[in-house]
Amino acid sequence: MHSEEKIHKSSTDYHKILKRLLVIVVVGVLAHVLFILSTTEKDAIKLVFNLKALHISTILVFIHISWSTYALRILLWASFLKEKITFSQAFRVVITSEIASAV
Repeated sequence: MHSEEKIHKSSTDYHKILKRLLVIVVVGVLAHVLFILSTTEKDAIKLVFNLKALHISTILVFIHISWSTYALRILLWASFLKEKITFSQAFRVVITSEIASAV
């Protein structure tokens, strides 16, 4: 086997693994959501759906502030380590870490 064929084969294996992991993660998240919904008191779920738009927007603003300051912290460390990244890249890292920690 030539080195180009090995690289192509390993790349294909990597994509297969990622696809399988994605399916496993999605199934795990759905199972978790179903478990939470089945064990949570019904009154608590009703309260979540009765939130006012002002409360939801306030929550979203505070979450965005938290993510933005975390992205700024990553930019600060990157500049300290002499790495060039943009704010949007740092923000993507933050969102990815939040999603990964939630899963």
